[in-house]
Amino acid sequence: MTQTREHLLRHCSRGKYLQRELWKNAGKVTGLKAGRCQRAQVSELFSMEICDKAVMDFLAAMDVGKFPPGRGMEAGAAVF
Repeated sequence: MTQTREHLLRHCSRGKYLQRELWKNAGKVTGLKAGRCQRAQVSELFSMEICDKAVMDFLAAMDVGKFPPGRGMEAGAAVF
């Protein structure tokens, strides 16, 4: 499967629990009800500054942007 924002935030089976937490946290900060928030476009989530912490916590928990160990950088170093 192609690794897209949509896949990562909604469909990736590896992160189902973290996806629920992301949308729950995004709903809390936006004031949107859980159902409405989960139906929001992924682009909406990324465009709302108040959701930054929820998104960044999700990405960190999913190890997005980290090199695998033994790739020439310190294990777990983030990619910027």
